[in-house]
Amino acid sequence: MQGPASAQDVEATCTVPVRAPIARSGAPAKSGIGSGIGAGRERLVLLLSVWLYLAFCGLVILNGAARPIADWDMLAYTAVIIERQGETDPVRLHAAAYGTVKAAVTEAQWHELNALGHYRMVQARDANAFVSMLPMYQVKGGYIRLAEAASRIAGPVAGMRLISLASMLGLMATLFWAFWRLGQLRLIGLLTPVMNTLRFPDLASIATPDPIVAFLATAAACIIIVAGRTRPPAAALILLVAAVLFRPDMLVATVGLPMALVAGCVLARFLDGEAFRDALAGGARAVGPWPWLAALAGGAAYMAAKAGVSHPGWFAHFVFSIHEQKDTMAGFQPAFDFKIYLSAVVRATMRLLREQTWPWIMAAFMLSGLIWARLRDFGPVLLGLMIFVLGIWASRTLVFPLPDSRIAAPLVLIAMVIAAAWAARREQPRLAP
Repeated sequence: MQGPASAQDVEATCTVPVRAPIARSGAPAKSGIGSGIGAGRERLVLLLSVWLYLAFCGLVILNGAARPIADWDMLAYTAVIIERQGETDPVRLHAAAYGTVKAAVTEAQWHELNALGHYRMVQARDANAFVSMLPMYQVKGGYIRLAEAASRIAGPVAGMRLISLASMLGLMATLFWAFWRLGQLRLIGLLTPVMNTLRFPDLASIATPDPIVAFLATAAACIIIVAGRTRPPAAALILLVAAVLFRPDMLVATVGLPMALVAGCVLARFLDGEAFRDALAGGARAVGPWPWLAALAGGAAYMAAKAGVSHPGWFAHFVFSIHEQKDTMAGFQPAFDFKIYLSAVVRATMRLLREQTWPWIMAAFMLSGLIWARLRDFGPVLLGLMIFVLGIWASRTLVFPLPDSRIAAPLVLIAMVIAAAWAARREQPRLAP
């Protein structure tokens, strides 16, 4: 997907160190006993950090395999899988979905799925109400097809859990790869409390598309960061487009990436003294056409995901998920109401800040970066991805402000990798972006 690099490409390239960090220029060299003690201390920190991370990853996978979560969404996804196999009668579809899930969960989990709250009680006894919810799940066509394929091996519920386990394993391996390539494995242990805050053990066992979307988005960002080029590798763009098939709202990521990279290039050039007009022209050239074409491909994937699905629309889904849960979605087509929208966004944001830790982690990272580093020290790629993370966070808050940490996981992890890449840049002589 990429042609040979032009002069503008070279000019806008932000190189990051690979594997071993480069000593800072001007630092006094250590020798003798002091050098040996310093090297031994660094090796000990490296080993402890790596083993802490690997131990946590092992616990995540073991917990996901041994203590799977029974989320209500698995009922809906199971029903969609069964429906694709030819069952369309609401009563039989309802009975088949509930029967399949009942056989795969514990008695306590089954009680929670049926009797924990008015909504679940209505869905358990009313087949038509249950079936009216399915279009909000059918729209995630990529996940449904993958889960259907996995169900042929292990059944619908076990198949979805297998996808989540594999996704989390891939995500944690990708993070290890990125820190290794950046020469920052000594920092990887810092990921463990953050991953625990993001409830990684739950993500490994939940039967939803969120784990695989987190893997695809984080892997795409890691590839871009490690490559260190303003023209993203084809693999990263493919992963982002694929994420749209699993969650159509990931369209905002495919569309936002080229905008953010251009903004990062423009800001880096402007901080280096270029006139704004020249910086804008140079930034657009540095990013190249492929991210924009990937954005168009993401739009096509979005349309393909929604084709043939009678989705109730954004605002109906928004009201149901954020404002007021309905017993049935049949005939529910509310007109847009700004007062309802604004109050729902405010309530969801306040709940997010009150119940979740990850927004404060994000704020701490961003503020510490601004305090301890100059913006120009990040280079165009990292600046672009910082804008990307903040832009996705803001857009999700305005469009669909779910407070769940499973939605925010890739954004927080990308911020962590950006911090590691900045540390890598600090350990080499600064190159002009």
